[in-house]
Amino acid sequence: MFKKLAIIGALAVPMFGMSHGANAAETTHRVKAGETLYKIGAEYGVTVQQLKEANHKSTDSINANETLTIPNSISESDKELLARLVQAEAKGEPYAGKVAVATVVLNRVDSDSFPNSIHDVIYQGTQFTPVQNGEIIKQRMLKQKKL
Repeated sequence: MFKKLAIIGALAVPMFGMSHGANAAETTHRVKAGETLYKIGAEYGVTVQQLKEANHKSTDSINANETLTIPNSISESDKELLARLVQAEAKGEPYAGKVAVATVVLNRVDSDSFPNSIHDVIYQGTQFTPVQNGEIIKQRMLKQKKL
């Protein structure tokens, strides 16, 4: 649940047209006294195992003032695709409606009944109207024109 909230929170900025400067793959975190890998992972939407692998750790031990590399849990292209789906699917909806669409996709990625990637969930069959009617592709083309 924490991971989904962190991912949705991270998507909120690009979903609503605001830019972010930092490259998510290069995120670091300075450990504060009392923090654990679990708490840090929940904050950034990554697992303890991902944190340990990214920081070459074999134990859960961390020290205050230690700098940890935070791995990118979702590719930039998947974030952008999910943001386009949310905009197209929940256009005119309040924030809660947009969050609901993103949550549906992320819940499906976690489910054994659906594909294991954001891209594959979004493009699976006739799951989402913006995929069926081409709106999601139109949004990508408009974005590319603006760049």
